[in-house]
Amino acid sequence: MTVAELRAQYAKLNAEATAFITGAERITSEVRTKYEAMVADTQNIAAVIATLEKEERSALETRGKEMQLPQVGEHASASSPETRSKEIRNSFRTWMQNGQVETRDITGSSTSILVPQVFDDQIVQAKKSYGQLVNLVNIMETPDMKPMRIVTANDTANTLAAVVSGTDATEVDPSTSSLTLACDNLTTGVVKVSLDVLNSAGFDADSWIKDQFALRYWRGISNLIYAGNAGNIAALSTYTTGITTAAVATLAYKDLVNLAASLDPAYVPNASFAVNNSTLYAISNIVDNNNRPLFLPYNDGGQAAIAGTILGHKVALATQMPNIATNAYAVLFGDFKQAYTLRIAGGAPLHTMFRLAERYAPAFEVGFVGFASAGGVATNAGNTPMVACKIQ
Repeated sequence: MTVAELRAQYAKLNAEATAFITGAERITSEVRTKYEAMVADTQNIAAVIATLEKEERSALETRGKEMQLPQVGEHASASSPETRSKEIRNSFRTWMQNGQVETRDITGSSTSILVPQVFDDQIVQAKKSYGQLVNLVNIMETPDMKPMRIVTANDTANTLAAVVSGTDATEVDPSTSSLTLACDNLTTGVVKVSLDVLNSAGFDADSWIKDQFALRYWRGISNLIYAGNAGNIAALSTYTTGITTAAVATLAYKDLVNLAASLDPAYVPNASFAVNNSTLYAISNIVDNNNRPLFLPYNDGGQAAIAGTILGHKVALATQMPNIATNAYAVLFGDFKQAYTLRIAGGAPLHTMFRLAERYAPAFEVGFVGFASAGGVATNAGNTPMVACKIQ
């Protein structure tokens, strides 16, 4: 079979496998076994295609040498044999892709010297913090995304009661309830890349895209933890019980003291403050009557996951939270693991990664897309584990 025929067979089997698993009413062991067998067949064909393509490239390189294609000119400083071989291959690949020959003159007047273009193999990456909410909340990993129940119990109103000898004790059952923790399907979106870029890049473009997808996931899930969505991910921002600042559009020392005091002491040992960067620097300027700062930073240049402490409690950055402004809940304080549960389904944050070779092949492109399943729920059993500071 030719490579083209194998590609057509690969596309057909891949489509059949996708239709089979998406059309199944239940994912039983039999269905999973059959699906895995179908996937294995497509992978075997993909391996054969890759081998044939490698042989074709080798044949083309041999043919190119027989055609006496322009060779790489000598550099002023001689390269190692390995480097020279790589330069020749890159130059030949460029000629095969677009028929163009680079004619930069280095050592002489001739314009037929072929010099491979070199670029830095490091990417200057833009960065943006997604905060530390993921590190604070409770994370539950499950192999599938079936809806599950979380049971809560509130027995805080019950203590001891006097009993008269010879009389029965009164029945006092704990107050229990349950929460449904389902999952939403999430996607990174499709990234299309020219095969020219993949073939000519001096770095592992596939791995770089996967890394970008991982960052998209954690950035996106952090935003969903705080703000929630219309599906199965509840918002941490629904915790609004607490205190209101004494002054308008201002956060003062006593406000943070009052906020800490409003949390039940049972949650205090594992409690943390959460603020955004702007609020943190405003708090950094707050001092007591003896000119001592309220916020004590860690002197590690930001290496630790925690910025520092306020009133002895750790402070985490939550970039999704609002600035200090009227009616904004600018500070959260509490036991985040007791307050919120994030469910990651499928065995990994990004449980599926597809390389869409056939779909975009006519445009000489390849696509990448990642999928995830996650859910979140505020686990307030009745005696709130988290309090918020509202700016007056």
